[in-house]
Amino acid sequence: MSACRSCCCDCCSHVSQRKKLVEPASESPSLRHALQLISQKRFGFGAACIFLYVGAEVAIGSLIVSYLMRSDVLGLGAEAAGKHVIFYWVARWSALHWLLSA
Repeated sequence: MSACRSCCCDCCSHVSQRKKLVEPASESPSLRHALQLISQKRFGFGAACIFLYVGAEVAIGSLIVSYLMRSDVLGLGAEAAGKHVIFYWVARWSALHWLLSA
């Protein structure tokens, strides 16, 4: 059986013949180096997006409780409204699982 040089699968014999990647010695990570990452446009934008996303996700719990406590919605007490937040999270994660598996 001949080795195929154009594939990227693990079944070919040439995969085991690859040379090991040699990483150059680097300095130990420092706070200054880590903060320089923020100056990179994509990294800074990605970090800001994750920060906003997590903030919105955390805020949803308290907003749902406040909404369910309104007299014109369900008029629940704080404890009862807090117990209803789980329905949102179950529906959200179920929908996410359904979308990702499709």
